[in-house]
Amino acid sequence: DWRRIRQLAATAQDRGLPTVLQGHQAALSRALFSADGSRLATTSDDCTLRVWNLADQSSRAYFGHTNEVWRAAWSPDQRHIATSSRDTTVRVWNLESGAAQVLVGHQSGVRNVAFTSDGRALYSHSDDLVLRRWDLATGTGQDIDHCSGNNFLWDEHQVSCVTAEGEVHIHDLTTGQRTDL
Repeated sequence: DWRRIRQLAATAQDRGLPTVLQGHQAALSRALFSADGSRLATTSDDCTLRVWNLADQSSRAYFGHTNEVWRAAWSPDQRHIATSSRDTTVRVWNLESGAAQVLVGHQSGVRNVAFTSDGRALYSHSDDLVLRRWDLATGTGQDIDHCSGNNFLWDEHQVSCVTAEGEVHIHDLTTGQRTDL
C-alpha cells in the first residue's frame, strides 16, 4: 500500500539514501528523464504532469487534464512534453510558459504518446484502438492505424502496432513510413 511505501521512503531519506521527490497528490503513472538527465517528468493519477529539476529538487506542476495522466514524452528539443490522459486528450506543454496545446480526437483514454524525430508531429494511441498522427503546427490529427491493444514497442525511433488480424505494423518516427511484418 502507498502509505507503507511512503513511510519506507521517508526512512530511507533519513538514513542518507536517495532523496524522495514529493509533490503529487496521488499515485504516479510514469517517470521519464530528460535526455541530459537533469530533469524528470512524472505523470500521476492526480491529473498533473510534474517536471522536477534534479539539481535542487524543485518542481513545477502542469494542470489541465481532467482525469489521470498516463504517459509523457519529451520533445527532441527538450522544451516541450506531450502527455496522454484518461480524459481522451493529448496535451503538448510548453515547459517555459506552461501553456498547453490540447489535441482532441480520440474517443477513449489515450495510453501512449511519442514525438517524431523532428518534433513537428506526434503519435498517440488510445483505448479506442486508434493510432493517430498529429500535425503540431495545425493541431489536426489523422487516424493512421487500428491496433488491437496497447502493449507495443514505443521509443524515440518507432511505434509498433498489432492489428486484430495479428499483423505487426512498425511506424518510423523519422520518415513516417509504415512497415508491415
